[in-house]
Amino acid sequence: MRKIMEKLSGKIDNLLRVFLFIFSVLFITYLTPKEGKFRYEYQKNKPWQHDALIAPFSFPISKLDYEIEKEKDSILKNFKPHFKFETEVFLNQKKIFNEKLEKAWESFSQKNIDIEKYVVKDELFKQIHHLINFVYTKGILEFPDNFNNQYPETSSIILVKNNVLDEYEFSNFFTKGSAYEYIETYYSDFTNRYSGSSQKLTAAFFAQIRFENFITANIFFDEKITEYQKNDYLKNISYAKGMVLEGERIISTGEYVNYEKFRILESLKKEYENKLGETDNYWGLLAGKMLISLICISILFLFLRNFRKEVFYQRVRTSFIILLLLLFVLLASLVINYKFLNLYIVPFIVVPIIIKAFYDSRLALFVHLMILTIVGFWAPNPFEFIFINFIIGGFAITSFGNQNRRSSLFYTSVSIIFLYWFVYASLVLYQDGSISKIEMRNFSYFAINGFFVLTSIPLVYIFEKMFGFLSETTLLELADSNQPLLRKLAEVAPGTFQHSLQVANLSEDAIYKIGGNVPLIRAAALYHDIGKIENPIYFIENQTEGINPHDNLDFEKSAEIIIGHVNKGVSLARKNRIPTQVIDFIRTHHGTTTVQYFYRSYLRNYPDKEVDIKHFTYPGPKPYSREMAVLMMSDSVEAASRSLKIYSEENINNLVQDIIQQQLREGQYNDSNITFREISEIIEIFKKRLKNIYHLRIEYPK
Repeated sequence: MRKIMEKLSGKIDNLLRVFLFIFSVLFITYLTPKEGKFRYEYQKNKPWQHDALIAPFSFPISKLDYEIEKEKDSILKNFKPHFKFETEVFLNQKKIFNEKLEKAWESFSQKNIDIEKYVVKDELFKQIHHLINFVYTKGILEFPDNFNNQYPETSSIILVKNNVLDEYEFSNFFTKGSAYEYIETYYSDFTNRYSGSSQKLTAAFFAQIRFENFITANIFFDEKITEYQKNDYLKNISYAKGMVLEGERIISTGEYVNYEKFRILESLKKEYENKLGETDNYWGLLAGKMLISLICISILFLFLRNFRKEVFYQRVRTSFIILLLLLFVLLASLVINYKFLNLYIVPFIVVPIIIKAFYDSRLALFVHLMILTIVGFWAPNPFEFIFINFIIGGFAITSFGNQNRRSSLFYTSVSIIFLYWFVYASLVLYQDGSISKIEMRNFSYFAINGFFVLTSIPLVYIFEKMFGFLSETTLLELADSNQPLLRKLAEVAPGTFQHSLQVANLSEDAIYKIGGNVPLIRAAALYHDIGKIENPIYFIENQTEGINPHDNLDFEKSAEIIIGHVNKGVSLARKNRIPTQVIDFIRTHHGTTTVQYFYRSYLRNYPDKEVDIKHFTYPGPKPYSREMAVLMMSDSVEAASRSLKIYSEENINNLVQDIIQQQLREGQYNDSNITFREISEIIEIFKKRLKNIYHLRIEYPK
């Protein structure tokens, strides 16, 4: 039944890989722009390397993007906001004001019955109406809250009055504050024309009116008309500057691609790609896009199958890499197609940083290069795009070495920003020969991109929980000797704990030398024997009083207890939520080897009985990664070294050589991605390390 389930699981894995492969190809093909691809590559201020180019059709010479953006900026800078004069406001206010004015006069004249002796009502009302009419006719402006942010440099507006548009300075109008100040000044001057009781009564009447209650804006910002006019101006921008006729020579072989030639070539490229996407060559273009996608994804799958088998044969690991690749390809496609952001804002460098956190630098760089290659087919300046991002990605992989130090990520982020600026400036200088051609806004894009690196740590944590991965930070936390399970091991089985520490040191030295996941193997080494917590006295390293409980057991029972520490360790690790990747080391650190001491003791004591070797054999499986193989070697060598009676260089050399050679003969490393050369290096490291542990000294002559 077990074999049937394994075969079924293998078939499911194969089907999943096929599905991922096909889906990736189709998804990338779908994202590929419908336009064709211009066949020639060229650079500004460099010689034309191809045959003489003749215009295949007539086309307009388009302005370059930065020229169009410059024109747009100029239009927006000089654009005047539109305001609307609301006549109804004055009419309504005038009606209300007249009613209030009559009531104010009645009330005032009742209190001052002799007012008509000193003040002529008609003359006074005439002046007041003239004042109000003048203020509202000139206009009272009201600005929206964010007006100064939208139009910081404008000092004039376009006023729509009686369906007529005209430009006015701000000084031509009142604001509420300035209108009230004008009214105060006016009636102050007016009352000064009188003297005595006339002046006093006139001033008192003016004060009773309270003009501030009747001052309200009648000129308002019209956002709808403003946006309409602004878009109309932008639409009228000419995107062309000249024309090239069919059959006209565009550029000759060896001729330098100067500014004018570059502009013509860019125009031809744009028209060519648009025409190619709309012609009868649609199916041919589709086939080409699919083949390019097929090639890129095939190379990635071949790399995984040949050089990262431990990733390729695990569905979750493969799915994660494909998902990450497709996610950033999709993001790049959206940015390119909808042009709502600049492509240099997309943080492609986050991909290699995340992959390195879970795998290794080589795989991270390869996936990064594959994403750049795919997106490079769509990017506006493919060489510039791939060159800059490849350099930055390589730097990010090599410089970001320790995730558990937050300062490392911050310094990497800042360094990436400066490197972006330096590489971009160098490229512009190489292409144009002058730094004056640098587009300064690209520096802001690179700065935003660099700070996106800071999102790597939370993303690593999220992906770690989603896919069950192990990051370097988590492994370092697991390797802390204050972890509850390790603390219990140190208290209950101190000999096993010391053995685990030595195995961790040996394994770490070896895997660092041959290349591999150092934090993973150290954490795994510390936990590989936690199954001995339940019966510590049955293991020789914990027997301190000379009492060996195996003396009272038969050999098969003793072997069962010794072998049982593997399954007990797996069970205990699961109970304490130790990651699966570490549990796999517990399961494989003895492979399918035999408990030699009890097996040979059984053969020696019962020569006539038939022995079932399964009772003395670990259940396995065999190690299936280089880290697992190294742990198995270091565990066996360290345990055996404690049994040496005489610690000499020759004894240690023979011990290490014999143990590892025996495991090789048994095929324990056949499923591991490890070479004979690497095993030889490991043997030498173990010899040197054990000699240091047991303090071998040079024997001086007497």
